[in-house]
Amino acid sequence: MLRSSEKRPRRAYRPRWGRILAIIQAGDDVPESGDDQRCGDSFIERGLECHKGGGAPPSAPAWHQQQPNEASIQAYRQKVARRSPGQGGPVSLSSTDLFITLTQGKYALLSAGRNPNNAEDMQLTNEQITARSQALHQDLVNSGYMFTPSLGKYGGETEDSFLVMAHEADTKEAIELGQKYHQDSIIAADSGQQQMIFTTGENVGQAYIGSGFDPLPDEAPEYTRIETEEGQSIKFSLRFDWNRLQKAIAKLLRYPRVRV
Repeated sequence: MLRSSEKRPRRAYRPRWGRILAIIQAGDDVPESGDDQRCGDSFIERGLECHKGGGAPPSAPAWHQQQPNEASIQAYRQKVARRSPGQGGPVSLSSTDLFITLTQGKYALLSAGRNPNNAEDMQLTNEQITARSQALHQDLVNSGYMFTPSLGKYGGETEDSFLVMAHEADTKEAIELGQKYHQDSIIAADSGQQQMIFTTGENVGQAYIGSGFDPLPDEAPEYTRIETEEGQSIKFSLRFDWNRLQKAIAKLLRYPRVRV
């Protein structure tokens, strides 16, 4: 649930590692062929990486420390590009996709959960909230948006809130969906800059602005969490300036939208 009363950073998402290295800790005492290469006091096959000393092999880069190449970025753009009306749907993100989303992508974080500032919402049953979340998903499908389900826990809540990351989301349409489902606020982001826009209540039309994100440990009590297609559970938070409430920016567009 995205709420105005929290006034603290939100939690976000993020990607994983690159290539796996072949590590040889010990080789043969003598070369088996002319192609073998020396590794310390031993010999190994040429082309393999020499790892001397028996220590821990070098670790792969963490999901938030990646440097995606142009091919990965283009593949991501095609993966999350807005489709024709009625052709939207859920899409899984790799850890690399998530990193690109948070640093270069355009998206909105939406929810159809209970708004604690809305008395009528607090009277809804769990079944009604589930039905409302399904209706939000269908709205995204109808609008051609690819979206990634996610979870969040904020403001001392004891249970996760169901969120959806709508890729290539138009800010105006995201605000309309926030209003339709009685949400206190939505998050709209583009190229690592984000704004939490109030869609109902006394601060409607105002926003907290921020940039960047923070990766979080597994034990973090408040977060946004995404399950990647590799099976990794990634927690993160988006950064905001909680000391400054200003008029929402109409558009944070950094690159042309693509439809496929």
